[in-house]
Amino acid sequence: MTALEKHHAFRTTLTPCPRCKQAGHQVGGPSWLYELTLADGVQSVHALVCKRPQCAFAEIIGVRTETPPAVSASRRSWFREAIRRYRLTLAAAAVVSGIALGFFVVLA
Repeated sequence: MTALEKHHAFRTTLTPCPRCKQAGHQVGGPSWLYELTLADGVQSVHALVCKRPQCAFAEIIGVRTETPPAVSASRRSWFREAIRRYRLTLAAAAVVSGIALGFFVVLA
């Protein structure tokens, strides 16, 4: 697995905080949610956070692993792998089959 660099991002969204809106904390103006993204090289977490001290709203909106999805090997790749791995065995089998086929042709 390839290790990714650790990084983070912090940006303002255009979504007002639902907890501040319900509680009537609009005295200082609208409170916007911030999107926080943390990635440690294996997983990344996306969360929405309200920066108002009396609110403390936080919600995780996504968790994603950075590993690619597993893909099953196709038949051709399996056959190529077998040829690469057992070259001498397959060559010996081809020679023996050729000799046997030659004897059957001569005897017939």
